[in-house]
Amino acid sequence: MSNEIVKWTMVTRLEYLAAGGEPYDRDLGICADIYKTARDYTTAILFVSLQAHPLATGSRMYPIPSTNPSQDPQDAFQRSPDLWVGEYGALRRDFAAHAARYLREKGYE
Repeated sequence: MSNEIVKWTMVTRLEYLAAGGEPYDRDLGICADIYKTARDYTTAILFVSLQAHPLATGSRMYPIPSTNPSQDPQDAFQRSPDLWVGEYGALRRDFAAHAARYLREKGYE
């Protein structure tokens, strides 16, 4: 994520809080509020980039399909002894590469 996006997220959130906006959690201070907001923002950007892959499942939690026809994406994720090896691992790495290309094309660098 580019520094400009981080700066924009921080400034926008600080202005929102200063204007009386609802904090992320009333038990958190400013730093934690900014951290959690930025985390959610980056997660949203990542979700969009992963969903741009032609094989994406459409699931927010399990966007990478199973390479085993008898398993759904959740089973593939939860039952894999190592998410980064074999055919499923290769597909996961392909999704990572595709998401990186997508984000670069959109100017997130």
